Amino acid sequence: MKSIMKNFLFPIFLVVFGISTATSQSFWFGAKSGLGLNRQQWSNFNRQFVATAFGDALIESYDEEETNSLYAMLGYHLRGSGIRFTQFQGYTTQTNGYIFRNLVLELGVKRALGDYGDKYRPYYIMAVRGEYTLSTNLDEFVGYDTRYFPHNDFVNKFNYGITFGAGYEWTTSNYQKVFLELAINPDVSYQYDQPALSNVRNPYTGTKENLSPVRVRNLSFEIKVGVKFLRKVTYID
Repeated sequence: MKSIMKNFLFPIFLVVFGISTATSQSFWFGAKSGLGLNRQQWSNFNRQFVATAFGDALIESYDEEETNSLYAMLGYHLRGSGIRFTQFQGYTTQTNGYIFRNLVLELGVKRALGDYGDKYRPYYIMAVRGEYTLSTNLDEFVGYDTRYFPHNDFVNKFNYGITFGAGYEWTTSNYQKVFLELAINPDVSYQYDQPALSNVRNPYTGTKENLSPVRVRNLSFEIKVGVKFLRKVTYID
């Protein structure tokens, strides 16, 4: 994880930070956290939503008119889905979650929706995301059969997608704001990409089967709460 931060994500975050400080000197910084509902479309099981928590650090450019800004966000998010299947030995139904632990870098624009005074302001965001999968829980399914259930060999470490959202922020002081935000995060790339496999043993029947390709994208809905602080530079003649 340290090498990923050093060689990939951390330099990008520093570039965005440098652009913000070089253009205006003043900028916002803060953190956000919340709850995500995650889903993936697997072809061979009934899919369920999985609820997960997440956390982000953010920086945002400063605009005196508070109409437009650029932001960068770096965080830790869990992607995945709940998979429901039946164990024929005991005729019981069980739900397990496929979890992908991702480091997320999001770069976007933020625009105010109208002028509601100095204290309250709605806004919307549009962004692009890059994600790196640190680990998964797929090894937990080895006992069932690693070729019939997902396997880490077919997990794409790097993924990308887009983000759309809207929020509402409150000014609590000249140097602090709190906000509530809703976002939808569809991936463009595949989190899991398994080619067609032949002569795979079915763990339930023992027969040989040919498996179709499995290509899975992440989709998450997130509700976030956060706080940001203003680092303001004032020039004196």
